[in-house]
Amino acid sequence: MRPPHASAETVAEIRRDYFVLAAIRQNHGLTRAYKLSARQVAAFTESKVYSDGGGLYLRVRPSGRSWFYIGTLDGKRIELGLGSAPDVSLPKAPERAAAIRAILIDGIDLRIERAKAR
Repeated sequence: MRPPHASAETVAEIRRDYFVLAAIRQNHGLTRAYKLSARQVAAFTESKVYSDGGGLYLRVRPSGRSWFYIGTLDGKRIELGLGSAPDVSLPKAPERAAAIRAILIDGIDLRIERAKAR
């Protein structure tokens, strides 16, 4: 719940700053950037969705592996693909998820932006 004196824009700025600082801490090794290890990711064979934390997931299927982000936009669940596991490395996937999280906090729907770009 927002304090009565804080505008929606102020709250959005505070949340964005929090996630930017968290991303900086992760990139400088002050916190663990992700939960899954490269060895674990390589060993996954069962068709399943594996959580890496922070809204980042790895989907394993017989056809391949892919990273995706699950977050919320305007109170509704949103799922965005980040790319296939061979194209997006394990260290790069949390960075992409953090970037998408920051964009969603600003209220931008990337599904619409991606459709416009096509």
